[in-house]
Amino acid sequence: MGNILGLPLLKYFDFWATQVIFLVPIVAGILIFWQFLRFPKEEPLQEEQKEVKKPSFIRRVFSSKFKVKEIPSFPSSQQKQIETQRAQAEPIKLKTKNIKETPLSSYQPPPLDLLEKDRGLPTSGDTRINSAIIKKTLQNFGIEVMMSEVNIGPTVTQYTLKPAEGIKLSRITALANDLALALASHPIRIEAPIPGRSLVGIEVPNKVRARVKLRNLIENPNFQKSSLNLAIVLGRDVSGTPVYADLARMPHLLVAGSTGTGKTIFLNSLILSLLYQPNLPFKSGGPEMLRFILVDPKRVEFSIYNNLPHLLAPVIHTPEKTINALRWLIGEMERRFNVLAEVKARDIKSFNEIVLKKGEESLPYIILIIDELADLMAARGREMETYIARLAQMARAVGIHLVVATQRPSVEVI
Repeated sequence: MGNILGLPLLKYFDFWATQVIFLVPIVAGILIFWQFLRFPKEEPLQEEQKEVKKPSFIRRVFSSKFKVKEIPSFPSSQQKQIETQRAQAEPIKLKTKNIKETPLSSYQPPPLDLLEKDRGLPTSGDTRINSAIIKKTLQNFGIEVMMSEVNIGPTVTQYTLKPAEGIKLSRITALANDLALALASHPIRIEAPIPGRSLVGIEVPNKVRARVKLRNLIENPNFQKSSLNLAIVLGRDVSGTPVYADLARMPHLLVAGSTGTGKTIFLNSLILSLLYQPNLPFKSGGPEMLRFILVDPKRVEFSIYNNLPHLLAPVIHTPEKTINALRWLIGEMERRFNVLAEVKARDIKSFNEIVLKKGEESLPYIILIIDELADLMAARGREMETYIARLAQMARAVGIHLVVATQRPSVEVI
């Protein structure tokens, strides 16, 4: 071992330099070892006579720089007196707490970092050429128009125009196929007139669509400062403006469409929109103000929400448990009507404002979401129809809302 350690040093240094290099760690090791072997003899002294001993050189070098200050313990009588004073002070502090100045719930929405931001921009092509094509095509059929603004949305681009006086709108709508041929784009949609404006809109699909993400819509100030109790995100319109809706004003929602058109994606977006509600006075997305009952006959769509604190029951998969949930909702609806009648409140919103000012417990909104109704109707159709019809007729005022998705919204299903 001496040869292995000494040969490299002897190669680059002489004999005496090598001796000095090896002597330094040997002396340092002896000093460190001597410090560990020193056991000071402690003599029993009283606490008043104890002197602070100066630490050794090794401890001064390698010990931490901060000092720990010891706090003497209270005598038992003094400690009991402080505890009694603290116990007497806490109820007084709670009684003087003002509900208006404090948040209604300690619930914090999930972080927005879990959601993705918008990526990419839509490609609509040359809007000037398309506007000229639309104007020339209508002129060929004897329709004089004046082109107006162009709104580029995530999916379609809207070209607006104003027809000359005396032109019937039916003549423009009848030329949808001719405009699609001239623009080499299918399908196009003619909105005649645009609601609230004296213009006609022609919507042409974009060559490259932009995906509308949920995060940018939730971060929008219109959503964060919204006074709607059950605000849900719908998307963006043809001009790219965010669109929101209030589930409490609907008051129930039917989601219909064939397989693969995005019913379940919309239901997930609806649930997330409600969970991300801002914590405002008389409005919160926490479990104190919002509860869910999720029905998933397919068993694979809502299983990720099983640990959600807003659930009144685990995710329901069978028709029998769905019937029990609907029966319980009807009983809860009747109980809430009696509670509102005692306070003389017209609906759940005015009731919560009254009880929260008094410092009493509020009533949460209850949202029943059914992912596929046709399967439940095939199994227990008569009972399902009776309960759903009664809830749809009366449950709005007490804060119970239905969101039902189905592939075929025919009279056999709903």
